[in-house]
Amino acid sequence: MPKCKNCYRSGFYLMLNKDGICKNCWIKSLFLKEDDVVYLKSDNDQSLQVERSYYEKKADKKFCKIYKILYNNDIWLPLTDEEIIRLSKIRKAMYIKKNFKFTRNEIVVNHTFRSRMNKDGKWYRISDPISEFPALATALLKHKQHEWILLGLSTDEKMEFMWMNKGNTSFSVDFRGDLETTILLAKEAKCNTVFMVHNHPNSYSLTPSSQDIISSKIFTDLFTENKLNFIDIVCARDNFKIFACNFIDDYVPELATVDSIRKLNGISPIKNWELRQELISMRNCSSITL
Repeated sequence: MPKCKNCYRSGFYLMLNKDGICKNCWIKSLFLKEDDVVYLKSDNDQSLQVERSYYEKKADKKFCKIYKILYNNDIWLPLTDEEIIRLSKIRKAMYIKKNFKFTRNEIVVNHTFRSRMNKDGKWYRISDPISEFPALATALLKHKQHEWILLGLSTDEKMEFMWMNKGNTSFSVDFRGDLETTILLAKEAKCNTVFMVHNHPNSYSLTPSSQDIISSKIFTDLFTENKLNFIDIVCARDNFKIFACNFIDDYVPELATVDSIRKLNGISPIKNWELRQELISMRNCSSITL
């Protein structure tokens, strides 16, 4: 009569592998010891040639789910190069969506500072959270009679610098700062993202004008050449809208790099399964939208 060496159960219908261990103990050891999964790689292993109906009748629901997972051998295999690249894009998109998730709550600003904003243009050192910057810019430009433009420079952790200047009319505004100085300042402060915010004081519309779209394209190309991300925002009253954003290909967080995924890929069947589950569950999240 077959008898398990581990749990000492016995029975005529007990299936043992070549080490004399029953399927129950084998599954437990599979999840306790990630390297002890040699039998999954063999389609001819007699321990896997069992009647499904027998185990589905005897086992509880959780065991049945595990058993059915074990029968799908592909999920234990390492990711292919194509799948690793896909997972890298997914992780990058998820990181950006998490790191650039902006609050819609109204920000209270210092009225003295707001009334003394330099209309001719000036850089200010700030340390506000990235999530609050669009709302902060919207609060600063609220009720302004002219168009203003604000530039913000940020690292992955926080905002570092903010520029602002006033337009000549209520219908247009130009950036009066020096773009080379802006790029140099961003590089010296190790900033990787440029925010641009301007207001619509007349129409209160969040729809960008044709000139806004043209200007945004010019700035996008300029900052992309200098390895900087760019986010363009229009605001009116208490609201704002992101109408353009561009993240360069080189902007990849450490956890999303191909090399970091390759280091985890193939360590063990359990780790392969975790990577595949991440790839399957997030398969529709590779596009970047803020």
